[in-house]
Amino acid sequence: DYAAAEKRCQERLDDNTSYRSACLQIQAEMNLRLLNFTRAEEIYTSVLAERPVLWAKLGLGKTQVAKKEYEKAEKSLIEVISADKRIVEAHDLLADSYNKRGDTIKAQKAMQDAVEISPKSVFRLRRLATVAKLNDDTEVCLDANRLVIKTARNSYHESPEDYFVLARELTDLTSEQGETTSAFAKETFEVLQRLEKRPCFDTGAKVQANSLKSRSLVNQNKLAEAEIYLDKAKEIYEDKKDLLSPEAGLELAQTLIAKGDKDGANKLLQELVEKFSGDESFVGRIDAMTDTPISQAGCEKVAKITKNGIDSYDKKKFTEAIGIFTNAISIFPSHIGLNLNLIQAVISEVKENGAQPGFEKVCRKSLERISSIQIDNPQYERYQYLRKQVDELIFTHSS
Repeated sequence: DYAAAEKRCQERLDDNTSYRSACLQIQAEMNLRLLNFTRAEEIYTSVLAERPVLWAKLGLGKTQVAKKEYEKAEKSLIEVISADKRIVEAHDLLADSYNKRGDTIKAQKAMQDAVEISPKSVFRLRRLATVAKLNDDTEVCLDANRLVIKTARNSYHESPEDYFVLARELTDLTSEQGETTSAFAKETFEVLQRLEKRPCFDTGAKVQANSLKSRSLVNQNKLAEAEIYLDKAKEIYEDKKDLLSPEAGLELAQTLIAKGDKDGANKLLQELVEKFSGDESFVGRIDAMTDTPISQAGCEKVAKITKNGIDSYDKKKFTEAIGIFTNAISIFPSHIGLNLNLIQAVISEVKENGAQPGFEKVCRKSLERISSIQIDNPQYERYQYLRKQVDELIFTHSS
């Protein structure tokens, strides 16, 4: 009862309690929880006017993040960290602020600092892995995911999903050619075999584990072996699908996509959309897996984003268009049109102002995401043209 707690604090303060500092700290926190940001800020500011108390500076930073005043928040939180870098919540909040304004590089650094102070926090390790993935920092992402499993083992936090997150990362890496590919493939199976021995390994997990093993083998072009695991996953899923979590269906659909069975994947995903239509978050994840959203809401969202991006592009605000399409791809990574629009915006920016560090990587990543585009796709010709443009233009300007 936050309102009652806040009122009680005020009563104690009116009585000139000797615990004034503690009452103000609780009162400000209660106002934050009640979303009374202005009042919370007043309390923190008044305390800081008397003396530079770290809890008040931290609270002020937290309030500024909540109010979306990110630059002010970052200044406050950096001051807290400068005074005492052991205050791990300041690093958490700083990462929140950087994330909110799209600076994932700084957000990762803040989370790495937080993990250094609090290395046993499963929550922080998961956050670090997530932001490292956004930054394509494979090494940090993998290490953080490995530590999540190790730290959470035999605790309340242990979850099969942590094993699957790591296995997916490793599986994706098996699709790339290199010396470490076989090592990643081997670790994928080791991670899933460890999960199979855990108490949390249930029927849904069996579907996901077999799907991931199949996908790893597809990436290694071991198609006969891959088919064996895929058949197991499909058999279990069809037998128990009414009792399984939606995650099992998603994993199976992802493997069907990797195998090239687009029709089978779309049929399964359409069933999931109909079954879980009330879960916007889940439907959004389904839309993110396909080259065109399945849900009506997803189609409308893509159309709106595309319009905004093209409007910026037509006004020759290429940097702005790049930002719009980059954010869109973070939501719909496999969408062919959005990836091609991003590449086109980058190419136009290069023609106008020259290449910048990271531009080629952005284009290569988008081309890789949609590399399975079929020749009968209406966007195929445009894909081929832009791929050639990237080869010719980016390299020329880079050199």
